Amino acid sequence: AWADDPAPAQVAPPTDFRGIDFGAELADVPGLTPVSSKVADPQGRYKDVYFRQDEQLTYASADILSVTYAFREGKLFQVSMAVRGEDNLFIIKDALISRYGPGRQVGARYGWTWPDFSLVVSAPAGDGVGGVIFTKER
Repeated sequence: AWADDPAPAQVAPPTDFRGIDFGAELADVPGLTPVSSKVADPQGRYKDVYFRQDEQLTYASADILSVTYAFREGKLFQVSMAVRGEDNLFIIKDALISRYGPGRQVGARYGWTWPDFSLVVSAPAGDGVGGVIFTKER
């Protein structure tokens, strides 16, 4: 439903995450480790999902738990941040609003959409962990 939003954000979407361009070839991104090397993955949910050992675990001034980089057909299409606590998510959401303008609230999610990109902040679940997901749609 996010990609069908008739009122996309008014500024350009993100083109990269921490210097790694969305659409970058896996082979061109140094320092990635497969998530499946650290997490049991019998269903293959983490196939083509990576993390960086030296990831900076802050965003804006908020603390984050982890960052993963997902590839489709060998190209970066999604970056996900796991964030503990509403206070940290608020700091991140506020920073994103100041950069991209007001987004749209849908249930427990707040986000922005463009014709080929979405950015979604999800409220903390029962375990207190929420997330921020940057997705290049096509």
